[in-house]
Amino acid sequence: MAERRDPDADAESILQRRALLVSSLLTALGCSPAAAPDGASSTPPPTTVDVPPVASASAPLTASAAPEPGPSVAWSALMSDAPPLDVSKKLGAAEASQRQKVVDDVTKVYEALRVLYEAPPPVCDLREDECKPKWTAAAKELLRIEDAVPKPRDFGLCGYPPPDLLDETMELGAAHEAFLREGLIPKVRALLDARAARTGVLSLQVWLKHSARPKPGVLLMPCLSCVAPQSFHFGAGISFTEGSSSLDAAGQAEVQRLADVLKTHKASDVTVRGHCDPGEADAARLSLSRAVAVQSALANEGIDKARVKVLGSGSELTVASSKTEGGRAQNRKAWVGSIRYQ
Repeated sequence: MAERRDPDADAESILQRRALLVSSLLTALGCSPAAAPDGASSTPPPTTVDVPPVASASAPLTASAAPEPGPSVAWSALMSDAPPLDVSKKLGAAEASQRQKVVDDVTKVYEALRVLYEAPPPVCDLREDECKPKWTAAAKELLRIEDAVPKPRDFGLCGYPPPDLLDETMELGAAHEAFLREGLIPKVRALLDARAARTGVLSLQVWLKHSARPKPGVLLMPCLSCVAPQSFHFGAGISFTEGSSSLDAAGQAEVQRLADVLKTHKASDVTVRGHCDPGEADAARLSLSRAVAVQSALANEGIDKARVKVLGSGSELTVASSKTEGGRAQNRKAWVGSIRYQ
């Protein structure tokens, strides 16, 4: 006849094994169980551990299981390296008007993007009727913001810029466009992508579908001779070494290119405007010295000085952030006004 086992002994054995398992887990986690008082059982009380739920592709995540933290990086930090948004009171009416328009246009885009970044749609299952409209609205707003980013070198039919538009104005607009398209907008998209993914792969797919940019159609338009410009923009700025009016290697190459242009259009005059980065001393004098340096370099290439008007704008027309070397280099340039076809 088989020996009968004592149920109480089996229960005690099970409890001992559980105690040993819990003790091992605590030791592995760097913890140690407290010593039991005299006469008390050494078996620790049952322990509950909160394990974060893992979102599956099909199961919705409840609000209690998916807390909604705000963005980990403040908006002010994201904007710390943005191109300038100021309009100096020292500028003339024409320069101030052009710069103000760029600032007004991009400020609207930055503000709309800030609202979407700081107040994103709630964490919820995008397949649910109550949730989906909120995320659909966010997708439409993100696409609208992307469409609203100024395109400073898109001048409509045939792409001809107005002759009175300063290269500095176009460069400032281009800097903001690059900052938005290459930096800020992708960061906001990444935040929204991660937020949608918190409720599962299928939710993320819904978001990506609605926020995807549709492929643009191709619209061919004739370029009529009647809208052909009477002038053109030189385009590139002429660069200098920091704190001086000495042309750097890239600046010398641009002066040579400008001289070739002026030799081709022999009856054309040109205006050269020097600039400084805000961190450079005596900006008014230095900016004018840079314009004069370009005039002298052109004279060495056979261009009459009378054809080259020089202006200095100090640091009033900066086009990039001064917090990076690349931005400072962009600010310490001389820019050339439009050149008439002759």
